This record gives sequence, structure tokens and C-alpha cells, in this order.
Amino acid sequence: MAELSTRLAQGDGLIALAVPVVLLTVVAMFVRNLLILVLFAPAAAPLALWPMLAMATGAAYFAWRRRDRSLRPPAELTLSSPVSLRKVFSFGMLFLLIEVIGTIGARFLGKYGFLIVSLFGGLVSSASTTAAAATMSIHGKLSPQIAGFAAVLTSIASALVNLPLVYRQTRRKEETRTLSAISFLLVLLGLLVLLFRQRFW
Repeated sequence: MAELSTRLAQGDGLIALAVPVVLLTVVAMFVRNLLILVLFAPAAAPLALWPMLAMATGAAYFAWRRRDRSLRPPAELTLSSPVSLRKVFSFGMLFLLIEVIGTIGARFLGKYGFLIVSLFGGLVSSASTTAAAATMSIHGKLSPQIAGFAAVLTSIASALVNLPLVYRQTRRKEETRTLSAISFLLVLLGLLVLLFRQRFW
């Protein structure tokens, strides 16, 4: 996201794309984290399924609504490959670090310890945090419900951390305010669906 924000700041044509592009990356992040749970800890997926789908659908809707504001031909957008040895190594190290810290947190603070770790982990890498939650769940260190809850929390944190990144790179208050309003609305939607899922489903 940091690299994408830097590229968006390269010209007015790209800045006009800031809101829909960031929202589409949020959609991809929610779907990716949900797939990690489905593949590696399927028992944890049902709790996270509806909140994350609700937030992904909402982000996709707002990205679609904003598309007409971005019809000016932008400058060429070039990004480096998302797959590299350095990025794979970083992912692996973050995964190990989060699992170690999460295990310590869960041991001394119970389920709330890992949930706290998942919030902070989402500020760095929600994929690594979700993978750590899934791994701890299948090894019996976390219940599937807590792993699913952690995946939702880390995804929310990851979505919100985009806001200061976008503003720092673009310095555009209007786009940042719009993105902030949409992001907090999505978070509220996700938390309401999660609460409903917990209490009534």
C-alpha cells in the first residue's frame, strides 16, 4: 500500500484514482485473508465469513460509485512485482514474530492477548497475522472462534492504516476525508455483522 500511495502521488490523473484504487486493494485484502482462513483453518472461517464479505462488498460498491470521478486518462502507473524473495522473506519473518508474540499474549492474557496482538499485527501485515491465527488454531493454541475474530480485527486494522499512508503521500484532504468516511463506515458495518453473527447466528 505504501508503494501504491507513492505512485498515486505522481500526478493529478493518478490522485483522482486514489479512493477507488485504495478501496479495491481493501477488497483484495479482505478476500485474501478470508481465503487464508478457509485454506488453513476452515473451522475458523464461518465466524469471519460474513463480516469480511460485508466489508469487501461495501468497499467494492463505493469503489464502483467513485469510478465516474476517475475517468480522466491518468499517467502510466508502474508497480514492482508483488512477489520477490525479499517480500517472501519479510512475510515469513513477520509470520514467525506474530506467532511467537501471539502465543505469549494468549498464554498470559488469554484470548484477549492474541486479539490485541492481531490489532497491532494488522498495522504491519494482516496476511501474516491471519496466517498466524490460522496456524495457532489448527494446533490447538487458539479456538477457531478466536482465530476468526482475530482475522476480522487484523483486516479492519489493515484497512484503517491506509488512511495516514494515503494522506502522507498525496497531501489531498478531500480524498483522505472521503476515504476515511467510507473506511469507518465499512468498519462499523463489519462490527455490526460480527456482533449479529455472535449473538443471533
